[in-house]
Amino acid sequence: MSTVAMVTLSACSSSANTANTANTANTAPRATVDQVQLVKVASVSGAVDLAFRAGDDTLFVVSRSGFIATIRDGKLDPEHVLDIAGDILAGGEQGLLGLAFASDGKHAYVDFTDRDGNTVVAEFAVDSAGRFDPESKRALLEIDQPYANHNGGSLQIGPDGFLYIGMGDGGAANDPERRSLDTSQLLGKILRIDPNPDDGSPYTIPADNPFANVDGARAEIWATGVRNPWRFSFDRSTGDFWIADVGQGEWEEINVAWADQGGGRGANFGWSAFEGTHRFNDDQSADGVTMPIFEYAHGDQGCSISGG
Repeated sequence: MSTVAMVTLSACSSSANTANTANTANTAPRATVDQVQLVKVASVSGAVDLAFRAGDDTLFVVSRSGFIATIRDGKLDPEHVLDIAGDILAGGEQGLLGLAFASDGKHAYVDFTDRDGNTVVAEFAVDSAGRFDPESKRALLEIDQPYANHNGGSLQIGPDGFLYIGMGDGGAANDPERRSLDTSQLLGKILRIDPNPDDGSPYTIPADNPFANVDGARAEIWATGVRNPWRFSFDRSTGDFWIADVGQGEWEEINVAWADQGGGRGANFGWSAFEGTHRFNDDQSADGVTMPIFEYAHGDQGCSISGG
């Protein structure tokens, strides 16, 4: 039996072993229930995200309440490496939502909901012991949120060294202002920036961003048509980009952008023209959509897709 020490981040769970697919599923060997054992190593209130940094075996655990805890050598450190609870609005889908470290581990990027309910992506300097310097806080992006839900929150440094940011469609239901396919807005998108400041700007736009030279479009956009990309990740072997996008009322979906096909550059993942592979808002264009590789229905098959 293999033993895997884990911190679990809870959400609605699925008891089903079947699902609908929109493409070919991964055929790699899978562990069976008698081959894997989950072992509780720590309990962190409000845990929503996990991260490692280069050259450090420490597990950094993000709490929606506004702090980052650490687990070292299997033990939870009672001292938090960052606590910004006084700067955030926490509860529901708001709070401290995401964390990523720069490739060299010397800076960290966090995604949180500020006291006005808006999204902030900020940078902190990190010392050799993994402690954040609160005085070094530098805001990169501040994005107005019209509603309290669908904040996104996932952050990752991609294989290219740039910072990828998941932004939900702004909330409410049904994409009411049709933001997700509107390239003049940052909501409902995957963003990609170089977090290094330049010429008075807190970040720069990578030259190959698909909308960098498109009039009326936001240059930060990497991909469009997502509803609430709560968590995404890059395959460390291939660089493929996997996105768990929370569905509306009936369908949950997983999108993938293959590294050898551009890694999602300019991709349209369909919301709100589609929910999964199913037509949704008829007034939104159905053209050029990259359909999910996997989808499943609500009900007996499960609930929100919250990570992976």
